[in-house]
Amino acid sequence: MINYNVIIILLDGSRVDMISESPELVELTKKGLFFDQMIISSPYTIASVHSIFTGMYGYNNGVDSYKNMFGLKKGAKTFAEYMQSNGYFTYGDIMSKAVLSKRGFDELNIHDEHNTVMLPHHRQIIDRACDTPKPFFLFLQYSPIH
Repeated sequence: MINYNVIIILLDGSRVDMISESPELVELTKKGLFFDQMIISSPYTIASVHSIFTGMYGYNNGVDSYKNMFGLKKGAKTFAEYMQSNGYFTYGDIMSKAVLSKRGFDELNIHDEHNTVMLPHHRQIIDRACDTPKPFFLFLQYSPIH
């Protein structure tokens, strides 16, 4: 069985028409999978990300708005937990601890969205993950367009 490396990049607050304004993002859409039409479970980043990671709507996983952003239910297993339990090195890089639960992450880093230069920062994370002996799962929040 082949264990592929997996990288999810959250373009937080982006609009598909703005991606063409960033040469780096245009190039990335050519090299990876790019979903340009999405249906969200919630108009809130935090609830939407938790829905993506659990496969559940917010009223089922416990995170349904900004009022309940730290309410992830114990029974709601996250994608990171599945990846970790299958031998993956799991790393997340987000702009606030509210964005995502640390469950299932070997490391969860909070970056300063106003002062971090994201492309070199994310390159360093990817390079470091490539040096691990395990396959890796990375969740990277690209926040400059937030």
